[in-house]
Amino acid sequence: MLIGLFLAGWKVGVFAVVGSVVGLLTAWALGAPAVLIGEGIYGYNAVLTSLAFGVVLLRPTAWNYGFTVLAAAASTALTASLSVLFETFGSHTFTWPFNITTWALLAAVPLLPRITPLADDS
Repeated sequence: MLIGLFLAGWKVGVFAVVGSVVGLLTAWALGAPAVLIGEGIYGYNAVLTSLAFGVVLLRPTAWNYGFTVLAAAASTALTASLSVLFETFGSHTFTWPFNITTWALLAAVPLLPRITPLADDS
């Protein structure tokens, strides 16, 4: 899978790795069960969020890269929170954490002058 992401573009591969590492470290710091971390439950939303902000939505700047790492960590924390909520209904979070984190942080971008969307390049 990772080889395919790198074939899509070096930036895609790099941000997939960044998202995976951030998700893993955030889940570990939050005390998530090692089995679920190993299965990637806490990493895939972080990878999606990292790809969204690092490759698609934001310009390539140091501030934006930092924001991307923050977004990946936030989606991992939200995954943990929503997992508990959805478990009460016998369901799974799927990509809800990615969607919620991306929309919420994207809505904050206009209030953060150092975070610049890719659309501003025109």
